[in-house]
Amino acid sequence: MLDIAKISSQQLKEQSFIEEIKKEIDELIKRFNSRDAFILSRRLKEKIAEDPSLREIYKEIVPQLDFIAIGYLNKEEIVKLIKDHFGILLNFPFDSLRPFDLIRHKFSQLPFIEHELLRVEISKALKENENVITKNPIILEKRGEVPPTVKNWLIDYDIRLEGKPDRAMARTEYLTNSVNIVKLSPQEKEKIQELIKIYDYVNTCSLFPSAYAQDLIVDWPEKTSFVISEGDVIVSLPPPEEIPFWARTTLKEETPLEEETPSKPSELSSFEKKYFEEEKESK
Repeated sequence: MLDIAKISSQQLKEQSFIEEIKKEIDELIKRFNSRDAFILSRRLKEKIAEDPSLREIYKEIVPQLDFIAIGYLNKEEIVKLIKDHFGILLNFPFDSLRPFDLIRHKFSQLPFIEHELLRVEISKALKENENVITKNPIILEKRGEVPPTVKNWLIDYDIRLEGKPDRAMARTEYLTNSVNIVKLSPQEKEKIQELIKIYDYVNTCSLFPSAYAQDLIVDWPEKTSFVISEGDVIVSLPPPEEIPFWARTTLKEETPLEEETPSKPSELSSFEKKYFEEEKESK
C-alpha cells in the first residue's frame, strides 16, 4: 500500500502520483481490500485537512476509497457518502465489484434494528442525490425534461410503478420498455439497473428473503434443501433418498465396500457323485 504519510502535499499534486493512486484503487477493487482502502482514505483526508487545495484533486478518489471501505464506515458516514457521491459508485467496474454487493456487505454486519434504520436513511439519501449518471435528459411525467440525476431517475421509477400490485413484473417492464430506458446505451442501462436494484433492496423489510443480507440455506422437514440468494432459490437439493444412486456419492461421504465372503460351493449333481465314487473304487 502507498505510504501517504511520507508524501508531501506537492508530491500529491503531481499527475504521476495521482495516476499511481488510481492504479492502487484498481487493485483494491479487484481484491476488495476494504482495510487498505480505509487506511488510504483516512491518510488522504489528513493531508487534505493540512492542505485544502488538495480537495479538488481528490474529490472523486477519496469517495471511491470510502465505498470500498464501506464496512468500516458508521451510519452517518455512509448516508453522507451516498447522498453526495453515489454516482461515483455507479462508475465502478461491475465485472470486478458490483455496487449492490458493497451495500449488501455492509448490511451483513448489522443487527436487525440497525438494518431497518440504515435502510430508511439510504433510501432518503438516494432520493436527494443530484449526481448526473446518464448522458441525456430524461422525461418526467407532468414536468418534461429534467437532468438525469439519481434523484430524477428514482422519481421516474416511482411514478411508473405507482399503483401496480406486482412490483417485480412492473420493474422488469420499466427496465425494458420505459421511454427513458430505451434511449440508453448498454453501459447506462446497467447503471440504472444497479441503482434500482439497490433502491428496491433498501426499501424492502429485512424480514423478506429478498432483503436478506446473506445467502440463506433452508432445510425443510422432508430434508429438501434450498439456497436462497436475493429472494431467489439458486440451488435446490431433493431429499437424499430421491437422489439417483450415481449422484449420491457427490453429496455425502462414500461408505466403504463390505468385504466379500467366499461363496459356498454348489452341490454335486447325481451324475458327478456317481463319477467320483467309481473313481474312488477303481483306486
